[in-house]
Amino acid sequence: MKHSNPLLTVVGLVSATALAAPARAQNAPQGPLTLAQAIRIAVERQPSIAAATANRQASEARLNQTKTNYLPRITPTYQIQALTNTGTVNQILPGGIVQPVTQTRSVTTYQEDLAATFRLLDAGTRDLNARQARQNLRGLTYAEENARQTVIGNVADAYYAALRN
Repeated sequence: MKHSNPLLTVVGLVSATALAAPARAQNAPQGPLTLAQAIRIAVERQPSIAAATANRQASEARLNQTKTNYLPRITPTYQIQALTNTGTVNQILPGGIVQPVTQTRSVTTYQEDLAATFRLLDAGTRDLNARQARQNLRGLTYAEENARQTVIGNVADAYYAALRN
């Protein structure tokens, strides 16, 4: 079956592939889609590209985290201790009368500490972790580009197939 406008097939493919949000009138293309427009829409809305980008960004964060293994660790502590002592003492009043009196004494102490540690030797663990994080980032960068190129290839194939029909 031949369509009066073969590019409608591409519009359907881009919409289905990209799981597009409801189209807004100001964003709707005027006339048939060009190949560049179809590719742009698919790349912007394709979930597999978004997932690959998120994986790459997480890997970048893990690489930055491995760099902190080369820094000293600083641990602050703050401690408050409150002691309350209650006791009874005898008070001698005029006339020799002994009267017990309860006394309360409170003492509060504050203590601040700051400890710094630095690992001198770790049998190469820090370097191995950093190298693994770099290689993981490299692989995820390639995976992100592969996802992008796959979407572009699929859209281009569908676009030219629609033109042939």
